[in-house]
Amino acid sequence: MTNFDIKKILYPFQLRSLQKRVEHLQKENVRILLDVNNLITYRKVFMMNCKMELLPIMLHHKYGFIDKNGNIVIKPIYDDYKGTFISCSPIAVCVKQKDKWGAILPNNHILIDFEYDYIYPSIVDYTEYQENCCYFEQLFTVCKNYQWGVLDHNGDIFIEFGKYDWIDGYDSGLARVKKGNKWGLIDFTGNIILPIEQDNIWNFYNRKRTDTIIEKNEIQTNVDFEELLSKYNGDCDDDCFDFNDLKPSSNSVYDNPYYNENLDFDQQDPEFWESL
Repeated sequence: MTNFDIKKILYPFQLRSLQKRVEHLQKENVRILLDVNNLITYRKVFMMNCKMELLPIMLHHKYGFIDKNGNIVIKPIYDDYKGTFISCSPIAVCVKQKDKWGAILPNNHILIDFEYDYIYPSIVDYTEYQENCCYFEQLFTVCKNYQWGVLDHNGDIFIEFGKYDWIDGYDSGLARVKKGNKWGLIDFTGNIILPIEQDNIWNFYNRKRTDTIIEKNEIQTNVDFEELLSKYNGDCDDDCFDFNDLKPSSNSVYDNPYYNENLDFDQQDPEFWESL
C-alpha cells in the first residue's frame, strides 16, 4: 500500500472517532468491503477519491452502505448490489431484494422498483468525464418477462421493451444490441450508431475498454469509442456510422499468442485484451 501522511487527512480526534466507529462495526460483524483490518485504507479511499460518497458493507450475507464517518446510512438488507455511490451527481446503485433488481439513491429512496430479473447500470469514468462528458447521465439496461429495455436516470422508459432481442449494459456511451443473429451498437441517445448487421461485436461492458472489435463477413475491425462518438456527434446527425470508414485489423486475433481457442472471446484472459 502506498504510504501517505495521515495527519494531512485527519485531525487526531477525527481519526479516533472514526476508528471507534469502525471498531464498533467490526465487533458487530459488519464487514467493510475493502480492507477491514486497515483503517488507513478505508479512509484513504474516501479522501483520495472524494467523489465516492458511500462504501458497501456486508452483514450476514446482506449488503448496505456507510458514509465517510463510518455511520450506517443504508442498512444491510439487500441480497446483492452493482455500482458505486458518488457525490458528483445523484447516482443510483442497483440492488437486489427477493430475487428482483431495482435501484436506490444515496438516501435509500427507491429510484427503480424491484421488479426486474436483470439490471446493468451504465458505466462511465466519472473522474475523467464529469465536466465534459456528453453521456454523463445514468442509464439502466433491464430485463423483465424475457424482454429487454433501458430506463433513464429518472427510472422512466428510455428504450421500449421488446425493441431489441437483447441489450447489453451501457459503457462509455455505447451498448451492444442484438436482433436475431445480428449485432449492432446504440449510443447514449438511443440511436443506432452501428447498423444491426454485424456478425459479432466483442463484449466491452465493464471491461475498462476504450475500443472493441466487430466482425462482419469474416473480417475483424477495431472500433475506437471516442472516434465513433466523435464522428457521430460531429458529422452524422442521427445517421448510422459508416462501417466502410473503418479500417480492418491488419492481423487476425486468432494469431495472438494469448488467444485461447478453448474459450469464447468474452472469456479470454486479461493478457489477451491488453495485447491487442
